[in-house]
Amino acid sequence: MSRIAIPQNIPAESKAVVDAVSRQLKLTPNLFRIMAQSPQALNGWAGLQGALSKTLDMKTRDGIALAVSQVNGCQYCLSAHSYVAAEFAGLSSDEANFVNNVFDTEIDFPVVEKEIA
Repeated sequence: MSRIAIPQNIPAESKAVVDAVSRQLKLTPNLFRIMAQSPQALNGWAGLQGALSKTLDMKTRDGIALAVSQVNGCQYCLSAHSYVAAEFAGLSSDEANFVNNVFDTEIDFPVVEKEIA
């Protein structure tokens, strides 16, 4: 059961992006139904993905997404990115397990304090 009410209606300004994602994935992830409520946010995400697709190949992008999901400990993201990596990016289960195992540790990020002038 979701803790967030998942909207079923997609605003007209978001429909083209949501339809494209739904066609590609063969489903509409809840995250996109939520982002679609703000066409600016959804279109910003789509613009970022477009720019990244010109810079990094799909396997690299999805490997990074898996690593970030693992570090963040987000099961929703791990599930979604594992599916996309396997189904669309051609990431093997050995590669996905390697990414998950490498980043399945606590990372101590240094705290940097700066004075604001």
